[in-house]
Amino acid sequence: MTAVIWACGIILAVATIGILYRLWKGPTLLDRVVSSDVLLTIIAAGICLLVFAYDRYIYLPILVVLSMIGFISSVTVARFASNAPVNAEIDRVTEVDQKDVEKNLETGSEEG
Repeated sequence: MTAVIWACGIILAVATIGILYRLWKGPTLLDRVVSSDVLLTIIAAGICLLVFAYDRYIYLPILVVLSMIGFISSVTVARFASNAPVNAEIDRVTEVDQKDVEKNLETGSEEG
């Protein structure tokens, strides 16, 4: 069992190195946010590995808090990542549809 724990630890360490590179080098802000979310997940997986290796369940509340932070941060970034609010996007689509209807009326076309 010790070999499996060490193998998982090595895999998590390599994944952490890759994610830290993406966090540092990421071309956009969203890349950095996603990589920080994945880093939080890797940390949670490492804590799970500690719980399994040492049979200490005292770390489980920390896992719950980390999971909540990861979920809330992902939802928050997804909500505020778009440039326009949802209502403005709907208004813009409605405006485009109205322009198409007006254009079709002017040309006499009944398509659309």
